[in-house]
Amino acid sequence: SELGKGTKFYFHLPVSWSEPDETNPLEVQKLQDSLGYLNDSVVVTSIASNQVLDFLLYDMKRINAREICTSKSFEETSVNIKSLAEKHPNTKILCFIDPPRDFDVSKLLPFAMEINPYPVHLFLIASLNRREKYHIFLASGQNNINIISKPFYKNMLINRAAASLYRQTKEPSREDRLQALKTSQEEVLAKLKAEKETQQKAPVCVILMVEDNKMNQRVQKRMLRSLKIDCDIAENGKEGVAMYEKKMKAGEPYALILMDFHMPIMGGKEATKLVRQLELEHKYNPTHIIGLTADPESDPGDMCTVVGKPIKKNSFTKVLSAYINQPCTC
Repeated sequence: SELGKGTKFYFHLPVSWSEPDETNPLEVQKLQDSLGYLNDSVVVTSIASNQVLDFLLYDMKRINAREICTSKSFEETSVNIKSLAEKHPNTKILCFIDPPRDFDVSKLLPFAMEINPYPVHLFLIASLNRREKYHIFLASGQNNINIISKPFYKNMLINRAAASLYRQTKEPSREDRLQALKTSQEEVLAKLKAEKETQQKAPVCVILMVEDNKMNQRVQKRMLRSLKIDCDIAENGKEGVAMYEKKMKAGEPYALILMDFHMPIMGGKEATKLVRQLELEHKYNPTHIIGLTADPESDPGDMCTVVGKPIKKNSFTKVLSAYINQPCTC
């Protein structure tokens, strides 16, 4: 234990490995099928551990490989793969890599991308305690890297490699997947375009929010967006009256006005009186004005009603539903 660093615990967990029973007909058939899938392949290795390399080479000789090539680095492995792909065209290449403990994981994906144009099936051999690290890293991108955990028992490498090849032969080809993805993207884009055109044709409900507090603006705007209501924002009563008048002259009246009581330059009650005067002078149809205040008992004056702050979504929604797009008799 170290102060500020925590405590490390070490456990010894005895594990018993159960190797396949070679007298079991199912295991025998499984091995024969695996050897059949891997038969006549080309094998490339980049193995840091001599023990793992010896085990792998022993197993790979059983698949009747055309050629087995060992490498000491990713760079050498990449060169060998290119050379073998030219030497043995249309032949499966099995690449097994077992990086050293200090291996930089970030080098793995660039290596996989470099050899991607070739018919390579890449197998990453990893101990159980590093497997999770590789999984997290590889999940961040598209790749065809298969992970085989070690320690492994007899026939495990052969069966795992064959299983990977079997899945890939049963799955759609890379070209088919790309075509399907392209078709899917085109369908999604067409659907989005149609929805956008529908929304543009549909009438948009726009209201005016007269509110000086930025936080209240964000909260109210979020609530309005959930109700599919758009809004313009004025920072004070004077600005709100100007925006109201401009909309009325353009023949695009607001469906409703949310008016805060206390604001700089001009408060909500004074702004409401000016709006009502403009309605009388120009014979505008009256607009619903809902007051917003921390004191819900306040006299609404020329407003239609008052909503108390902080605003609750349920009560706010109820008030909006009762007034919006309804004739104003305030």
